[in-house]
Amino acid sequence: MSKKLPRPLRVLIIDDDKSFVEELQRDANPFRIVLDHAMSLEEAVEIVDERGEKTFAGIILDVICLKKKNQMVPDESFLARAKEVFDRKVPNLPKVILTAEPGQFKTLKPLYEGTLSVYLKGGDDQDRMFAFFCKESEKLEHVRMASQYPDVFEVFEKQFLERNEEQELVACLKLMDSSDPVVIADNLARLRRLQEAIYLALYKKDPRYLPPGAGVGGGSLFKHVIRHLKVMHLIEHGKIIEVASGLIHSIGSDHGTHVPSKPPLYEPTRYTVQMATSAILDLLLWFKELMEADVASGDGASTS
Repeated sequence: MSKKLPRPLRVLIIDDDKSFVEELQRDANPFRIVLDHAMSLEEAVEIVDERGEKTFAGIILDVICLKKKNQMVPDESFLARAKEVFDRKVPNLPKVILTAEPGQFKTLKPLYEGTLSVYLKGGDDQDRMFAFFCKESEKLEHVRMASQYPDVFEVFEKQFLERNEEQELVACLKLMDSSDPVVIADNLARLRRLQEAIYLALYKKDPRYLPPGAGVGGGSLFKHVIRHLKVMHLIEHGKIIEVASGLIHSIGSDHGTHVPSKPPLYEPTRYTVQMATSAILDLLLWFKELMEADVASGDGASTS
């Protein structure tokens, strides 16, 4: 069996030349980079606001481009404004300048030394730019986690869960070795929220996935979910998903979401978090299989 490849990197490019971006995408393909194209700074900001910083592994800036969507003539002040906006909104994302003019390249390279890398459109310099994004992406937590757990993170790539849930999982994976009691409690609460998001996503797909009253109209979300899923023949991994789900809910509720009335005899440790995190990863894989089967068949929950 071949090793599963990490999901492609997404890079936002702002350029008013649509045909050039289409050509550039062909050059980006060997690097497993997908270009999300914005024609103006205004459109690029809307894309980042809608999808979130952690969707992207970098930003490519043109030198002279449109600032507003309704502009007809490229603005010479675009680059300075774009750098200012994205340094503030997404300070951790690597950003580069891509120019077609050799003269601009020679002028801008020393001007932005140490702040922005400058590349020349066409030829080997574009390849160096894509290689730069690949290398810099290793510093981004969300990219590292998605590369480490590519099968799990497909649930976000396929939009079975939202970006907020992806950020919750990234935070938990990043912090699961912490022995700080506050961080431990936060992580356990985070895992319980992820479990809730999984079941609510199933419910939105088809209400029959959850029993009547589970999480709807103030009812308890988890009280009868596992028993219901077993009756619906939706737990195909035997005891694994049943036990994993109960573990996350019980530990996450008792030591994360709710403050116990008196200190427990045994306090949760980082190993507790690691145990529950492994359980949520299994639950996410099960959830992905269920959603994929449902999408493939075009039907709702199976009762057979």
